[in-house]
Amino acid sequence: MRWARPRSFRRSLAVNLLVTVLLFALVTAGATYAAVRLSAQRASQAMMAQVVDTVAAETSTFYRSVASIFTLVDFWAARTWSGAWDTYEFDRIFAPMLLAFYEASSVYLAQGSGDFYMLSRDDATWLSWTVRPVAWGDRALLRTWTDDDPIPKETWRPLEFDVRTLPWFEAALVRIEAVGASAPLADRTTVGRAALSPATRVPGQALTMAGATPLDDRFVFAFERSLTGVTERLAELRVLEGGRVATLTGDPSAPGELILTGVPISGAAHDLAAAERLILAPPERLGGPVAAFVAGSVTDRRTLPSEPVRFTSDGIAWWGMARRVDASGFERSAQPDWVVAVVPEQDLLRRLPNLGLALAAVTALALALAFLRARALAGRFSQPIDELVEHSRRMQRLDFERPARVDTDIVEIGILGGTLESMRRALHAYASISEETRIAEAILRGTLPAGLRRPDGYAIEALWQPAAESGGEVFDVLVEEPGAATAGRAALLLLEPDSFGVEAAVLSAQLRAVFRSAVRSGAGPGEIAAYLQRCLVEDLREAGTVRAWIGLLDPPSGRLDWVAAGFTGNVVHLGAAGTAADLLDSAEPALGAERGHGFRCSALVLAEGELLAVVSDGVIDALSDARERFGIGRVRDTLLRHAAADPAAIAGEIERAIAAFTGQARVQADRTVLLLARTRPDPPATRG
Repeated sequence: MRWARPRSFRRSLAVNLLVTVLLFALVTAGATYAAVRLSAQRASQAMMAQVVDTVAAETSTFYRSVASIFTLVDFWAARTWSGAWDTYEFDRIFAPMLLAFYEASSVYLAQGSGDFYMLSRDDATWLSWTVRPVAWGDRALLRTWTDDDPIPKETWRPLEFDVRTLPWFEAALVRIEAVGASAPLADRTTVGRAALSPATRVPGQALTMAGATPLDDRFVFAFERSLTGVTERLAELRVLEGGRVATLTGDPSAPGELILTGVPISGAAHDLAAAERLILAPPERLGGPVAAFVAGSVTDRRTLPSEPVRFTSDGIAWWGMARRVDASGFERSAQPDWVVAVVPEQDLLRRLPNLGLALAAVTALALALAFLRARALAGRFSQPIDELVEHSRRMQRLDFERPARVDTDIVEIGILGGTLESMRRALHAYASISEETRIAEAILRGTLPAGLRRPDGYAIEALWQPAAESGGEVFDVLVEEPGAATAGRAALLLLEPDSFGVEAAVLSAQLRAVFRSAVRSGAGPGEIAAYLQRCLVEDLREAGTVRAWIGLLDPPSGRLDWVAAGFTGNVVHLGAAGTAADLLDSAEPALGAERGHGFRCSALVLAEGELLAVVSDGVIDALSDARERFGIGRVRDTLLRHAAADPAAIAGEIERAIAAFTGQARVQADRTVLLLARTRPDPPATRG
């Protein structure tokens, strides 16, 4: 690919002045052959230094740009992020950040508990990993999509590594513990050792920032810089005809500590594939002039020479020099980076023809080009600034549809343009999400039963609280009308899709309709679950999985047949007078998880005064300010404390207990509680 090198205004002026000075120096040094030879040699060395400085400057620019992203993430974590793990939100936030940097291969967000999120891009394919050891065990959620097909595909994969064991993660946590979460951002940033990425297996170097959420949870945010991209960049650099440029990291005086992070394509590295195999290897594996320069210039010193040094490689004379990369904003003392350039001496000697009048003509041409260059600078700056102003005015008019693109190679203006485009995308996404949430909640409220019919001798109550971004959770209660084959039978339903928004709301409405049809046809809970599963996997496109609880009550006998698909530890049976609150468990998979699965039905006979409570995961996973889950245990305690109350009052007590526990925090997931109680003895048998 073609590499466009961004330049700041100051650097642009400096380059023009440097070229002018070098040309005048060549004209002045043309008086004698020795002067021309000396000038040519020094000019070539200056070119070599310029290449070294260019690579170092580009690396430093990358670090400073990442430091800017760290500032945004630090602000986001302190003001917006509650510490909740929302994969969909992370994909939307971090994908533009990854696109902004060609050399960035992955983005990480991790906590000390082992929860972490990783987003990587391979050409046009995106992959995001979400790992939550406490909630999901040794499984990881993998989402993949492409630029052509942006709808993610989700799969569960075994967890292959623990983020807590990665050196850069440990170093970041040690650093924040040393300086504190309130320390300046520069004191909380580090650069890890170059290593293979545990997820992508691409050689990389992690740039990390440690911070804390408003709930004081420690987290680490990391950019992983692809060293393959560094090698691709070096392949385009030339110092005269036969020169080489390489990048290294480590301690030059310690054997085995100095390794290659960017390899020139020449000699042993004859192509990009061969060069990539040498990344993270010691310089001696590369061989040739770079290895000879390192071996010959480092004795007892802990640095590489920054001035030109003459050395011999395979009987050929070379000149070499190095620069240490200045990574502003990062702690670099432990593992410095080096840019090394070497050039054969014969390339210097070839540059000694008698130029005479040609040099004077070149000087005049250089002056003319310098004048034209100065005029072009004004136009190059004014046009993108005008574009920025126009894009800003459109955003003031709430026009977020057209992208805010600014074509420029000026670093500062490019950063402003990228920031403006990120703001436009965020505002556009926020407006879209708000509208989608409103529509989804309207669909769900229309899906819920208008009123709860109750069989004689039974009380049925429900508590339903939608999340800020509705998850599609609904419940239903259906009592068969007189005259039906199963007259008087009561059917109860609780649905919890794994998606959210309008898609989840429509899915729940469709499944509720199938549920009602199946109940009226006389089907049992297991058959109803099978109907819902077939609808989910055969009739609906990419609907995902749905957790469901289905119960059928025979009022005269008090027998309740039920199926819990995907719910584990969500059903509580309260004995008469609050004698005990038992947890009814089930190991059935969620609807849509296993095609053709036959659902096992459980049975329970409710006696007078007994109550059954079914709660959704949103109730159990509700978090306090201290990041503690509400849990099924607190549901049981609430039922036992208020066992003498009627179900309506019990539902209110559960709602108040959740509100007191979470501190009235923003509802992160839908919450539903379904209560069924038997309130009087079985009616006497009808006399013949």
